[in-house]
Amino acid sequence: MQIVNTGLGILCPGQGTQQPDMFVGLARHEPAAPILDAASEVLGFDLHDLPDISKTVDIFQNDIAQVLLCASSIATWFLLREEVPVPVVFAGYSVGELAAYGCAGALDPAETFALARQRAKLMDGCPPGGLLAIQGLNKSQITTLCDRHHLEIAIINSHIHFVLGGEVDLLKCAATEASRRGAKNVRLLNVAVASHTSMMTSAVAKFHDLLVRSKFEAPVVPVLSCAVAKPVFDRGSGIASLANQLSNILQWSGCMRAATEMGASVFLEMLPGSSLTKMVLSEVNGASARACSEFKTLKGSSEWVRRQVAQ
Repeated sequence: MQIVNTGLGILCPGQGTQQPDMFVGLARHEPAAPILDAASEVLGFDLHDLPDISKTVDIFQNDIAQVLLCASSIATWFLLREEVPVPVVFAGYSVGELAAYGCAGALDPAETFALARQRAKLMDGCPPGGLLAIQGLNKSQITTLCDRHHLEIAIINSHIHFVLGGEVDLLKCAATEASRRGAKNVRLLNVAVASHTSMMTSAVAKFHDLLVRSKFEAPVVPVLSCAVAKPVFDRGSGIASLANQLSNILQWSGCMRAATEMGASVFLEMLPGSSLTKMVLSEVNGASARACSEFKTLKGSSEWVRRQVAQ
């Protein structure tokens, strides 16, 4: 299939606050209903009832949260895909990359959600750890901080925005030093695993095997590999990317550069987040970017996309 360069890039978040009412709203639209039914089947509870369920179930638990993130992105995309031009690329942050393949036609939604839950369980089976976000220090300063506190760079969001991974006590010590050295927005993330570091190594081969046994196909639209910041066009590269990113640095700033090199200049972030939008606007000169969560309705987001692409 030849893709006409529309300049549209679709972003799938790997973090963001899940609003239980959001799923109830999505379920009212016919294209999204079967997507959420598939996610409900994997989770073992009905997403239509999530406002009540969330009072007794921790929806931020890793194996639930990763499924919900994929479900919100894919359901949003299925509602919008007939209303916007065909994208030139999909990109997803962490588990959002898995959702991106679901949006790009490489996996059906039900299998995407099952893989998201298995991915989370494999990560939970690795040594416990955490993630620390730091802004305001450069790569050299961050490398020194990692060496001193036996940590690893987990995510590169920009030249002065990093996420470090490792043991929680070591992260706390690094946070104190980073603040002392003038860093800003230093915060421990609400996770219990050191994603995208060598602490996840034992999960890589197991997740790779699950992907190989899945019905994963070549994406209809290329998906950016977070591990190497290059587009993926085929099954083998997609499987390798999804498995390897568990223990490799997430090259998000590189993904943004790669997207623009592929012709993307208009970016729309799927529900529930807006953090990827903010990063695009701060890092990509001349880009137009909005998050679906910023609009009162999804129709508003699709109308915005069409106006931007037409310019």
